[in-house]
Amino acid sequence: MKLADLVPTILIEPDNVDKPFGLMATNDQGHLIIYPNTNLKLHCLFPENQLGWPTWEAEQFSTGFTYPIHARTSQHRSTVEFDAITSRFSGIYTCKSPYNKKHSITMVVEDVKCPVFQVNSEQEKALTYNGHPDGGERILTTTAQFFCEGGSSIAATCLPNGNWSISAPTMEECPPKRAKIWGCDVFIKQSDDDPEVKYDNHKHEIRFSCTGNRRLVGGAVATCIHNTWTLSPFPKCK
Repeated sequence: MKLADLVPTILIEPDNVDKPFGLMATNDQGHLIIYPNTNLKLHCLFPENQLGWPTWEAEQFSTGFTYPIHARTSQHRSTVEFDAITSRFSGIYTCKSPYNKKHSITMVVEDVKCPVFQVNSEQEKALTYNGHPDGGERILTTTAQFFCEGGSSIAATCLPNGNWSISAPTMEECPPKRAKIWGCDVFIKQSDDDPEVKYDNHKHEIRFSCTGNRRLVGGAVATCIHNTWTLSPFPKCK
């Protein structure tokens, strides 16, 4: 291929696109979605030649104007830097070779946030939102993790469209890993019919009681022996 026919290459630095906690991802239209305050560089790669360096221009969505961008040049590349990028830099960025061959990338700076998973109380206790090291949970490219019994887990990633990459797993797909006390599952009060509990650390026992005029139906004491409760099922208040 002749140099005059060569289309310049665009390289994004850091190489974080579509990676967990990278704060940059591509959407269904092929646009680069960037979380605000992210630092990045756009490199335009083209062989050094006697006609000069490749150049950059931008069409910003906020103004609709197209204008040239000052870039730092070095061997075989022309670089544009963005420090703590904001939404005003959303637009189409075009790299043009000395032979007028062009390559463009559309960048959208957007405060993407995914919703809280709607799960039951038992699943919620086994769910962790992994925030970005610089702060922020449930934002672009951060993850959520469902911990399952048996030591496995299922992860979801916050996508550019503001949705999670997967829906919450069912109780059958991921039986929630439960908190332990003395090696036994912690008793979780899930309804008004569940009793109150008091813990006896010395005897490894839990004692059940009901409030008001309600009576306890079932055993009143459960002891944790060899990682198993001596009482099953737990009592109810009627």
